[in-house]
Amino acid sequence: MTMNSYYFTFGDGQPHHPGYVQVIAPDRITARHLMVEEYGRKWAGQYEALEDVHTNDRIKINEIVYSVTAGDTQRWPCDICKTWRLDSKVDVMQEMLTIGHHDMTFNVKYCADNLDCREGVKGYMNRLTEKVLGAVREVS
Repeated sequence: MTMNSYYFTFGDGQPHHPGYVQVIAPDRITARHLMVEEYGRKWAGQYEALEDVHTNDRIKINEIVYSVTAGDTQRWPCDICKTWRLDSKVDVMQEMLTIGHHDMTFNVKYCADNLDCREGVKGYMNRLTEKVLGAVREVS
């Protein structure tokens, strides 16, 4: 598989401006998809040559490389920010809750590289647990 370099820049007022991200992928569509997975839609332009990137934006801030391994092609939604992320960018917090004689396991997926998600996962888990306990109380 032939890999190509694509360059994504950020606009005025966006995080990481001025700067660019180099994405190495088999085609421009895959490169765009990887960029959206990593940065959402908060970027300005996609280029096929570094020479096309404005001189002021030629500050490399990251490199994303497409991987054909199964772990890097599987995507999961973050339960905190609701963004679909590559498997390698997602962690899982697991908690066991025992109600009566029944054990329930909760798995909460969150972005491992996003501070807001990492800090928010415990609160999310607590709210989920309270919601389940509240439903159990209503039934009993």
